[in-house]
Amino acid sequence: MQALERARELGGAYALQAAIVACHAQARTAVDTDWSCIAGVYAELAAVARSPIIDLNRAVAVGMAEGPEAALVIVDRLVYEPALKGYHLLPSDRGFDSRRWVPPNDFLPDVTCITQTIV
Repeated sequence: MQALERARELGGAYALQAAIVACHAQARTAVDTDWSCIAGVYAELAAVARSPIIDLNRAVAVGMAEGPEAALVIVDRLVYEPALKGYHLLPSDRGFDSRRWVPPNDFLPDVTCITQTIV
């Protein structure tokens, strides 16, 4: 961990990516993960290396730290990003955040309709 701190002091994209990995590695479960720290490091990484993939990953961390509504603000902006056109994880992330944000009962009519169609 001392080496990681030293790398972070030196800066750069690789050191920031290593810091994200270290945050994940220190947690036993997703619930134990310091998502606020990860979201912050992703923000630092985005400042060093602009990438819509970094922004999408930051949206996941923000969603876990602050809730799905905060993540959807980021993801909805990325929908118009040309580099992400056809990227399979963009709608997956949006769907995950939407599902977490909408109360479960709001999905019941759709699930019932789908179930009736299948049966």
